[in-house]
Amino acid sequence: RNIMQLNFELKNFPLNILKNYWHLLVLLAIIFLAYEVRLTTSSAKLILDYDPWWFYRHAKVLLENNFVPPKWDYLSYYPPGRPYDFQLGWPYTIAISYLIFKFLVPNFMRFASYWVAIFAALCALPAYWVGRIISNKYGALATAFLATLTPTFISVSMYGYVDSDVVVVFYTFLVIATMFYAIKNYKGIKSKRTWFAISLAILANWLFAFNWNSSWYVYYLFLIFIPAYLIFKLIIFLIQGVSWYETKERIKKEGKRIAYPILIIGAISAILTQLTSGWPFNTYSPIRQLLDGLALLTGRSLIVNISVAELQPVSNPLSAEVLARVGREVTLFSVFGLFLLILYKLFTKAELEFPEIFAIVFLVAGLFLMTRGIRFSLIFSIAVSITFGYLVGNIYSILNQKKYGRFVKATVFGFLLFLITFHLSQTIKFSYQLVGMQVSQNWVDALNWLKANADKDALVATWWDPGHIITGYAGLKVHADGAHCGYSSCIPYNHDIRIRDMGRILSTTNESESVELLKKYMQLSKTDCERARKAFDGLMPADACKPVSEVYVIASADLIGKYYWLSCFGTFNMSSRECDGRNFLTLSLVGQTQQGLVYQTSIQGFPIKITLTQLNNTVVSVFDAPILRIRNRIVKHTILYSNGRLQNYTSDNPNAIEGTVFIDPSYTLAIFMDEKIQNSLFTRMFFYDGKGLKHFEEVFSNPEVKIFKLKL
Repeated sequence: RNIMQLNFELKNFPLNILKNYWHLLVLLAIIFLAYEVRLTTSSAKLILDYDPWWFYRHAKVLLENNFVPPKWDYLSYYPPGRPYDFQLGWPYTIAISYLIFKFLVPNFMRFASYWVAIFAALCALPAYWVGRIISNKYGALATAFLATLTPTFISVSMYGYVDSDVVVVFYTFLVIATMFYAIKNYKGIKSKRTWFAISLAILANWLFAFNWNSSWYVYYLFLIFIPAYLIFKLIIFLIQGVSWYETKERIKKEGKRIAYPILIIGAISAILTQLTSGWPFNTYSPIRQLLDGLALLTGRSLIVNISVAELQPVSNPLSAEVLARVGREVTLFSVFGLFLLILYKLFTKAELEFPEIFAIVFLVAGLFLMTRGIRFSLIFSIAVSITFGYLVGNIYSILNQKKYGRFVKATVFGFLLFLITFHLSQTIKFSYQLVGMQVSQNWVDALNWLKANADKDALVATWWDPGHIITGYAGLKVHADGAHCGYSSCIPYNHDIRIRDMGRILSTTNESESVELLKKYMQLSKTDCERARKAFDGLMPADACKPVSEVYVIASADLIGKYYWLSCFGTFNMSSRECDGRNFLTLSLVGQTQQGLVYQTSIQGFPIKITLTQLNNTVVSVFDAPILRIRNRIVKHTILYSNGRLQNYTSDNPNAIEGTVFIDPSYTLAIFMDEKIQNSLFTRMFFYDGKGLKHFEEVFSNPEVKIFKLKL
């Protein structure tokens, strides 16, 4: 009989595997799908965008330095550079993974580009663990699906986008999973099972702190969760008519079960991260992050943050723009579905456990963070993913009861399947819109010129965004880059000082002023050098104050759209926090009439029009902008290319508006500059190729990037 039973089991082995482990096969399918969606940018030959170059460069340095990070970074924020102690966990992960798998992809840049897509797909694993702990395998699969396939996450984890956002998602889920696991397995302070679960949570928190400087936000959510959970339980007990004595006893018991593991994990993790807060790990302690977070939320952070588009305040965290980043339908389903589920459990007197309360705390925190900037939609998407999975798991459990018929089950499950399928189709469509994130060929040509011609001790100055590409691709020192450098990290010139100086350099009409500001960064004074050396207490090497051999300034096309912030920071008053920001006004060709070429744009929905025409045998631009109280007035200067030469037409009309209209060589764009923009250093560099400048020599030029060398 035993032999016959064994034969039967062997014959049905594939069927048994499918029956018992189908959910793991679905999980593998989700991982594969999440990976494939991110390969729409796989034709890119270089790292995408700006910020990912920082992590790629540092991972490459770790490989070249036998995994011992240098103590000093000469390339970033020179002079004198900055300590090499900022978020090294992700570069370590990339570099170690490369050593393991380089036999498959020998080229390191290619490997790093693939690895970010793979790691993003692997975020399904800790997400699945969270869902499995708080619900069941159906909820776990739903959590894993949504966690890896929200538009906001995909946009920062495509092939080639080697940024740290994948770290945020992976370790957020891992920390939540281990914290939940520790709470559920807390059996008293003497239990080995308790300490095993707590040890996992401590390790997860340490790894997160090693990888990201804001990692402790998850732990703070759990701290908020403790009183929120107990207050909620108190209200429920009172509603249910439980006696006050029994209520106090049950609250006390619940408090110990929830609070003890959370507080123990926090205390040990804080001590551990503090002990490893210096070189070479530089993990972030909870107190350090709390102070940084309060500075950001209260507006006392670096002034550069006011120019970051994704950190602009959001009045409605459930606006169409925000919902589109996570998925409108699944977000609304999750938010309102959780509310209805809680009402259902209250009505049926079902037990309410900590996952519901944590989901509420996380959703509320996510919505609040989004009011501080749409960048936090990534964190909100994690909250929505957990809530969505929890709902799906509970819906399955509720409908699996015999009192619900097949029609009801088929209707609900059909709706959920449609919701998931629709979200997936929208996500795949969105991924194909991200192919434009790669560095343009014009920028590649400019960087190649710098690599071939600039001295190794040269300094490259431009607006802060491209700094990571210049250091990562060309290997040259930069005046500033996108890795914000605060008051204790960059001495004597922090990010506030550098951003104001760079704004002034490019926006001033006084060439001599720009030269003097650039000379400030060619060599530190002995006093400033010693001040920095003392502040960094042995980290700063002897040659960090070495003067630069030459200075290059880049004027690029992207700064036309960013000029408001250039001019704002160039005139920024630190006391009043006010500035005089100015904008280029770019209008597109929309047609041709008898009067001439018509260019148009809009401000706040109101049309703005410029007509390029001839009047009295000369070319003039007629500006019509009712919202600006300008009706068909001639602009004083019109500059355009005629027969390959730049021509300047000046109107003698006494009512002409002071300003300039620049027509691009293709005649498809008209750019209006007011009197404070038309003669700025950036304007003279980018639009007029430096004509008339005494101290700046154009050494490279293409339609997108102009490079000038400082002449003293």
